[in-house]
Amino acid sequence: FLGCLWYGLGSVAEDGWAQDPQFKTDDILDRYLVSVHWALGQFHGEELIVARTQYERMFTVAVLFFALALVSSFLSSVTSLMMQLQSLSRERTRKMHALHGYLHQHSISSQLSVRVKKYVLEQVELR
Repeated sequence: FLGCLWYGLGSVAEDGWAQDPQFKTDDILDRYLVSVHWALGQFHGEELIVARTQYERMFTVAVLFFALALVSSFLSSVTSLMMQLQSLSRERTRKMHALHGYLHQHSISSQLSVRVKKYVLEQVELR
């Protein structure tokens, strides 16, 4: 979608990027791929095609802000999921230590302790 908009902006103006002889070809697929390449490049700051008009420059800046917000949101989500995973792991470890302490404090035999721990771990994995 961004590639189509970028091509539209470049082809409307006489001095737009799409009017450059380097990019002006009869092959529509080639023009489309150049536009998509530009759009994808904006997500990591690549400047394959330099904006030549004020409208192209404004569109480029808007896309860069959009890309920044999108990448920031993605990283925030991944970080949040990692924190939740770490919290769940910490809680599981705390509960297993409590179980181990209980079994040891009440002098439960080693054989029964192993069976109880295996059962608890199996139940946790089933969830």
